[in-house]
Amino acid sequence: MKNNVKLDAEAWSLRFNGISLRLTPPRPVGVSDEIYENLPLFRRDAAPWTQGRPLRGIAACEGCQTGALDPASVKVRSESGGRLRRGRDYDLNPFWGVIGRLENGRIGDGESVRISYRCFPARLDSVVRDSAGRLRVVRGCPAVTLPEPPPLEPGEARMLNIFFHGACARLTEAMLYPVQEAEDWRRVLPRQSPPPEFMKKLLSGKKVRILAWGDSVTEGKYLPEKDRWQNQFAAALSALYPHAEIELETLGWGGRTMSAFFDEPPGSPYHFQEHVLGRKPDLVISEFVNDAGLPPEKWEENFSRALSDFRGNGTEWVILTPHYVRSDWMNFPDSSDTSEDPRPYVRFIREFARKHRIPLADASLLYGHLRKEGIPYEILLANGINHPDRRGMALFSRALLELFRPACGGNAAERGDSGTAEKKNTNSEKEHER
Repeated sequence: MKNNVKLDAEAWSLRFNGISLRLTPPRPVGVSDEIYENLPLFRRDAAPWTQGRPLRGIAACEGCQTGALDPASVKVRSESGGRLRRGRDYDLNPFWGVIGRLENGRIGDGESVRISYRCFPARLDSVVRDSAGRLRVVRGCPAVTLPEPPPLEPGEARMLNIFFHGACARLTEAMLYPVQEAEDWRRVLPRQSPPPEFMKKLLSGKKVRILAWGDSVTEGKYLPEKDRWQNQFAAALSALYPHAEIELETLGWGGRTMSAFFDEPPGSPYHFQEHVLGRKPDLVISEFVNDAGLPPEKWEENFSRALSDFRGNGTEWVILTPHYVRSDWMNFPDSSDTSEDPRPYVRFIREFARKHRIPLADASLLYGHLRKEGIPYEILLANGINHPDRRGMALFSRALLELFRPACGGNAAERGDSGTAEKKNTNSEKEHER
């Protein structure tokens, strides 16, 4: 559809299907004399989003929205009004938007400072068409993180989204997200067979135990419990099979990989034998985005061990492919096309599941399809890095639900089954606080 769009970059306008449409350029927001008490020391050797304190005007969940700060606008003053200098009194990561004091500078431990700066909220605008074929631009609401597509009037259809984020000097093609296809996860996901023994118990009305096993995305402490992928899935599965009794448990460990669980000693709340195999779940659903950073030989070693141990334990396994993370970590060959996941780790998971006949919930396919839906996947990252929000978590749930969707459609109640669903949710992060 981009062939139908012509840009006038300097004038902030475009021609869509021959119709000229004017856009409202994003404007910076000024923050004046924001008070920061007890500024921490700037840690140059730390992960960039943890080097200092996030500036509140660009704060995201667990950090700051990258690229949203105008670094030249930052001014730091003492409470008495004296101007403080970067490199002498404080330092700043301008991309990640975090700030900290320097040793031997003029900001003492426990002292307050006043910080002024400009920032650039993100915004998602839409070109929409009404029932008469007329086009108009609908402006979205500016938001530092998680901007939403603007609401439409009855009878309107979204044709194109324009994503503004960071300092935008001019309109570019990279900002354009044409709507090429509607959301249709059942068509995007290949039809697969569910884990057979689990399905037998589910259909019989016997209690089934599900263990969600993974890293911080599974732990999900940054979201309400009901918004986490496993809770969304368990609720949807109960609705699909209302006679079933479903017990959900969670074992997530932030910042860790599958290897970390295998390496934990007995007595640890994350010891694999005790707290994964030992719970005797009927089904384990694994989610490990962090394992993408491991050497490829570890993928084969870890997944093979998990498969062997699960089969020896009488536990069935469903593997989730990971969500998309920030684009500069994804290594897309073409940043304007994010429809295909380029990560070797994802290719490995797909091949491992195919080779060993393990049910695969391919959430990565749904993330890739967002591009065709005209949605920048970055707006689903709560921290702007690697943690999906509620909407992103829903893509995991949908990928899982497709495995268990009855071939004839509808839910168990609609097929004549009776009974009520009972679901018990327990979370290991509450049971095993460190």
